[in-house]
Amino acid sequence: MSSNISICWGNVMMKRLWFLLLYFPATAFAQSALDNWYGDWTANYSGGDSGTCSITISPSTATQATLSGKCISDFDPQLQNLVSGQVTLDGAMTLTAGTTSTGSRFSGVLQGATGSGQWVEADISGTWTMSKLQSQTTAIDASGFWNLVVYTPSCNYTAQGTVNSVPYANGTYSITEYISNQRGGDCQNAGPYNCTSTGSAPLGQNSYLSTESQLKTSFNTHAAYCGGGSIQSVTIMLPDSISGAGIAPDGRSFSFQMTRAAATPTTYALTVATSGSGTVTGTGINCGSDCTESYADGTSVTLTATPSDGSYFFGWGGACIGTGSCVVTMNAAKSVTATFKPVPFVATTVSTITPTSATISTTIAFNAPDVGKTGAVYITAWVPVNGLGALGILAASMSQAMSVTTTRDNPYLGGKIDTRQETLGSVLAAADPNTFVLVQKTSPSTWGLVENGQLTPYVIGVLGDSMSSQNIIDNANPANLPGAQFCVGYGTSAAEMIEAGRMMPVAAIDSGSTATTASGSCNVAAGITAIEFYKSDIDHYFMTASTDEATVLDNKPEWNWARTGKTFNIWLSQSAAPSNASPVCRFFGVFANGTVGSHFYTVDATECAYVKSRLDWGWGYENDAFYAVKPTGGTCPSGTSPIYRAYNNGMGGAPNHRYMATQAEVDTMVAQGWVSEGTALCGVQ
Repeated sequence: MSSNISICWGNVMMKRLWFLLLYFPATAFAQSALDNWYGDWTANYSGGDSGTCSITISPSTATQATLSGKCISDFDPQLQNLVSGQVTLDGAMTLTAGTTSTGSRFSGVLQGATGSGQWVEADISGTWTMSKLQSQTTAIDASGFWNLVVYTPSCNYTAQGTVNSVPYANGTYSITEYISNQRGGDCQNAGPYNCTSTGSAPLGQNSYLSTESQLKTSFNTHAAYCGGGSIQSVTIMLPDSISGAGIAPDGRSFSFQMTRAAATPTTYALTVATSGSGTVTGTGINCGSDCTESYADGTSVTLTATPSDGSYFFGWGGACIGTGSCVVTMNAAKSVTATFKPVPFVATTVSTITPTSATISTTIAFNAPDVGKTGAVYITAWVPVNGLGALGILAASMSQAMSVTTTRDNPYLGGKIDTRQETLGSVLAAADPNTFVLVQKTSPSTWGLVENGQLTPYVIGVLGDSMSSQNIIDNANPANLPGAQFCVGYGTSAAEMIEAGRMMPVAAIDSGSTATTASGSCNVAAGITAIEFYKSDIDHYFMTASTDEATVLDNKPEWNWARTGKTFNIWLSQSAAPSNASPVCRFFGVFANGTVGSHFYTVDATECAYVKSRLDWGWGYENDAFYAVKPTGGTCPSGTSPIYRAYNNGMGGAPNHRYMATQAEVDTMVAQGWVSEGTALCGVQ
């Protein structure tokens, strides 16, 4: 902790106070009675006035020591007089508190660790006693930040400064000292002055503990670096207090006092951004207008998203996911994004929910441009797996893949939450009540699973008043439906509805079996599954995210395309995808003298543009097939899953690429002569 200090002394900048702390190569005095008095003392005076004094006795010459400090009157605490004086070898002590002409004059004698005497000032007088503060002889942890005060009899005022130091980190110290005298008088040229030194501390490696002698050595090392001088004494008063005295390069004496400064808490910035119309609030955050705040390490910050009229909260991004409560623990700088979207249409919902019965109905106001079109209304819900029976789903194919959530997710964001495809049999076998399942209403009395991402209309007809009123659930038992969220949408087809983002939550059941506000997106894009097919006669693979295309292949057995059972999830539309998603380009080419067709997909915009430009390669751009996230350096961001690509290396006379969700599948293909092309894109986790 040393301090670079420039104090005054005539016009001398005290030439770097020689930071006090860490300075000054010692020039030792001969051992004498004076050595016993060096250090910090406390004094009390009484009589015509009373008060206390804090005094430091410092080396001056071989036969005399100096006294410095200040006295504070009990009658007027604002009156704080600096003191200066001396003590000789026989213990005779004199000092003046205040100016020579008007101050109080103390005289007396020191004996061992005590002293006493008389004082006088004009027409008042009294007695005083003084005792030496006992130092701490054990080592202290001297690392960290310290405040420094330097007293010099040569100045009318005390020079002060701050020592910022970590002197013993890993066996070395680094000290920056600064002292600036803000007063006038004799010290007007005293500062500011800066000095920084580094070096090896006189301690063992990785040791932080310091004794008085070690501190003195370290301070003198710093003093030598910053301009010379000599530290004559160092006293550890408490673990948080160090005092000492020394001789400046010009021979003037000074004393110093160091007190441990409170550590500056580590803080991290939380940055909130919004997309769409709405606000985010939390402690210190009102975004809107105030979107950044710093918090102490470990602080837990709860953010709340509130949509504006005509909008709904679509979901969190960044440090939070889903649409539930966003709680951020500030152990690093973090960012959170809240996305709000316009309500895609107006739906008026009536919910009557008691602990034993739940009835929900909604009335759709179709958007004017859609009225009169032939279309369909779709009703979906995320429900706890234990609640399937409450909706009458008592039996279904145990082998069909359906969309389910992980145990940690609230299903309030169908297009974003961490979902997976799993068979009903495996979900029931796991018996995990925290798993939610995507279901759909297919008739006035029938609910079923959303299998393989296939949506079934609830009602088909001309969009208008005749299709506006829909009964979602009627007298269902809500006991096993806590957290269930119900969604309604419409479109000319399921794909058109999803593409337009025309599906929204209309009702939810909370954990107390009562109605609660629905939020988030019911976009079932998480259930949109890319399905793989294999054609054995040419040994080619093909994958598609189009349910219509998959249905055609299923219905054309003569084409010899068969499902492999392999799937992965992607986003069908930009509105359902995260903000960092990009369109995936789909190419088709005919090879082997026009006998073999093949497809190629890429999420890399540069690669897409290049393939488009290479007409000689035989690939023709078809469309943007779906949306995915581009990997960075072969790694997918959090919340997404890697989709790998392998190339058949032209075997069979025509190129073919296979897209796979696991590295094990890639390894199998490589063993068959294929070439791994790494992570091609990142899909829904």
